[in-house]
Amino acid sequence: MQDIRELKTDKLTIASGHLDVGNGHKVYFEHWGNPKAKTPVLTFHGGPGSQYRWRHKAIFDPRYHRVIFFDQRGSGNSLPYGKLEHNTTNDLMEDAQKILSHLGIKHVYVFGRSWGSTLATLFTIRYPEVAKATLVGGVYTGSRTETEYVDQGHFQRFYPEVWERFVASVPAQHRGDPAQYHYQQLKKAGDEQALRISAEALENLELPLLGFDWRGYQDEGGRDVSAADRHEIYDHVPYRLYAHYLSQGCFLPDNYILSEAKHIKTPFAIVQGRYDMACPPATAYKLHQIIRHSKLYITLAGHGSGEAENQTTAKALIDTMFV
Repeated sequence: MQDIRELKTDKLTIASGHLDVGNGHKVYFEHWGNPKAKTPVLTFHGGPGSQYRWRHKAIFDPRYHRVIFFDQRGSGNSLPYGKLEHNTTNDLMEDAQKILSHLGIKHVYVFGRSWGSTLATLFTIRYPEVAKATLVGGVYTGSRTETEYVDQGHFQRFYPEVWERFVASVPAQHRGDPAQYHYQQLKKAGDEQALRISAEALENLELPLLGFDWRGYQDEGGRDVSAADRHEIYDHVPYRLYAHYLSQGCFLPDNYILSEAKHIKTPFAIVQGRYDMACPPATAYKLHQIIRHSKLYITLAGHGSGEAENQTTAKALIDTMFV
């Protein structure tokens, strides 16, 4: 029996399974929706280290859309779970193409948010003959400046307690660069306690920035809670993958996507929350300026895909662009 961590298929699933992409990796994919739809949508989930979830289907209309979801290497239902070897951004690009070849698909619309926007934009740059139109949101391009905005605490003017807590999570001698300390700890396979502590610290750093209406760490009873307190069984793997990518500059030359985006000629739209504290609008605006024919839609929202204006705007664009 295959090791499926989470059931993702439903009655609208056309095909699903694990595709052997080489070097010991088997990527989990699902082909879903209306099999008669002419051009499918290729989606890239956020992260790094996250996975595609059932709720991600809600933005698509299965009467009209055919969608390809997949869990990136080492994440979700892909196997082996948590494997870092042969796990780079270029590998993810090749995996997407291998899935399309496996399914006999030559052209796609492309969609992604957050880290998914990085991959969706990169795929559009790398495979212009495949991507017919692209929609991204919560834009992150993998540049050093964007990464340092979070892991160097440049957001702390708005979230001082978040940065204070993160700095306090490392030994005193590492408080000049707490993110690098945790990234290094997460490379130490086998030390479960160290892995959990550092994964929890990164989660406590990132999660407050993702939601528009984050009120603080305290629960309803006034108790100061951590990421681990919210999980009966804590899984360090997503943040181990997160650290693997961010500590290596997302395996891209700095500013690579912004320098290459000028070559994109196909329709390109951006949905960006005005109050996105994880991926501020400056990057989305810069990408919009570089891709001169692109359309930028600013929403009254933060980073989250489920926030009302982000979701309704993206859905409206999917219904008009991906037809």
